[in-house]
Formats: sequence, C-alpha cells, structure tokens
Amino acid sequence: MFFKHQIIKFLCKILLLLGITFLFDYAIGTTLKHYYFTQTSGAQYRTTYSMDSTNAQVLIFGSSRANHHYNPSIIENMTGMSCYNTGRDGNFLLYNYAIFKTVINRYKPEIVIIDVEKDELSSTIDDYERLSSLLPYLNRNKAIDQTIALRGPYEKIKCLSKIYPYNSLLLTIAIGNTELNKARKPDIKGYVPLNNIWDNPYPELDSMVVKTIDQNKKNALLEIIQDCKLHGIRLVLVISPLFIKSVDTTGGNPVMQIALKNNVEYLDFTSDTIFLNNHHYFTDPEHLNESGATLFSTLLIEHLLRGEK
Repeated sequence: MFFKHQIIKFLCKILLLLGITFLFDYAIGTTLKHYYFTQTSGAQYRTTYSMDSTNAQVLIFGSSRANHHYNPSIIENMTGMSCYNTGRDGNFLLYNYAIFKTVINRYKPEIVIIDVEKDELSSTIDDYERLSSLLPYLNRNKAIDQTIALRGPYEKIKCLSKIYPYNSLLLTIAIGNTELNKARKPDIKGYVPLNNIWDNPYPELDSMVVKTIDQNKKNALLEIIQDCKLHGIRLVLVISPLFIKSVDTTGGNPVMQIALKNNVEYLDFTSDTIFLNNHHYFTDPEHLNESGATLFSTLLIEHLLRGEK
C-alpha cells in the first residue's frame, strides 16, 4: 500500500511538472508570437509583409543577392509598375517557393523575377536548416507546412512547443519592434543597399561545380513555372553579376536547362564585362553595392522592356 501511494504521489508530481512546463511554454511562446508579428522592420518583418501585405505588380525573389541587387524604386520608375523585393539573406529556392505560393493564394503579380545561382538546385543540408525562418508561419497554408516538413520528420512534433518556432529569435524580435533596424539597415520596399567597395583581386575560383541535383528544389522550381504559366505571370530567372572571373559550370547548368525546356526567360549576367571590369560596383565578390545595384537594376529592366512583345 505504501509503495502504491508513493507511485501515485510521484506521478502527480510529474503531471504537475508537465502542466507547469506547458503553461510556461504556452505563455512565453504566445508572447513571442505576438511580438514577432508586430515587428515593423528587419528581415522577419519583410517576410511577413511579403506574405500578407504586398500587392506589387513586380516581385523579386531570391536570397541575399536578390535582397541587395534589385532596387524597386528604379524598377518602378522604368516600368510604371509597383515593385517589392522579397529577397532574404541565406534563404534560397525552397524558402522562395513557400513565399511565392503564399503570395499567389492572395493575388497574382504581373511579373516575377527570381534571382538564382548556377548551382541553385544543388543538394545542401544547410538550405534545409535555414527553412527555420518559415517556422513562425506554420499552419498558414499547405505550401509552407510541406516546406517546413522537409527539415526533418519530427518538425511537427517539435512545433507542439509554442516557443520552438521562435527559438533564438528573442533579440531580433526585440530589435524589430524598435526603430533601431530602420536606422541601422533601412530598406527600400524590401531592398537593402550595401555601401562598401570591394578593393581586392578576383577570388581564386575556376568553376562553379553543380553537385547532385536536389529533387525537392527541382520540383519547387517546376511548380513555380507551372503556376506562372497558369496565371499568366511573366517569369524571369536571373543570375545577377558576380566579381568572379570564371564561373563555368561543371556538368551543365540545370537551371538554364529547365528554363530553356519550359520556355522561361533566363538571363545570366555573370560574364558581363561591365561588372567584371569594375570592382567598385561590388561590396564583396558575390554582392553588388548600391552603385552596382543601381546599374544592374537599370540594365535588367532595359533588357526586359526590349524583350516585351
């Protein structure tokens, strides 16, 4: 009898501990969620704005090279169409697929420009880890949930914790709710200009090797292409300039091959001598500075306007 009483007492303590843990998790997670979605600046705010608010006719998608290379103000002035840059540092095709699918559920832009790399479809573990940026948006729609699930088989279970989607985001959420981000790193309709000037030789790089093609990324790109054709959206795949002398691809360029096969506009600026011969347009070998972005945005739109039928 005494032993049975001790077991019941022990189980009650466990249940009490679990209850307290649940309450703390719920309270802290709910608070973090509230302040996450009240941010008014920063990358997280721009992701939310891209999903929920923008109605721009021209949308830019991509990673940091999209975020820092495409100036919406120039695009608007040259086309007479509204523009927003959804690019986010360190987030590539799978992330952009989730944002794109969320946007077209709400409205249909007229032009979608996706900044890609020649090895965009390569299989890399890091790209799946970086999908954590989508965790605060879990259960919003099928595309987001399916993309998050690619991180691993236990993501749904982990997300039972209200804190988990905001893990390690406390500081950025706090800053995003102040004016500090706007002063420290202002954006122009999603575009964040860079100011440094690269003053070193070309990096020693002989080729851009395409590794094993990631089928999830390939399927995401094909679905974006299909959706754009279905909804009459002009899709343009662009490789923006690099300050790298040789960017030949070993084993072919799968992005270009998919674009050609599906009759999608594809523009590659990596061999453009205007940029290759002018280091002062770059802040580092992979990113244009504000002067470079101004010139590139102008040249890109001139090319697209010439290509209009």
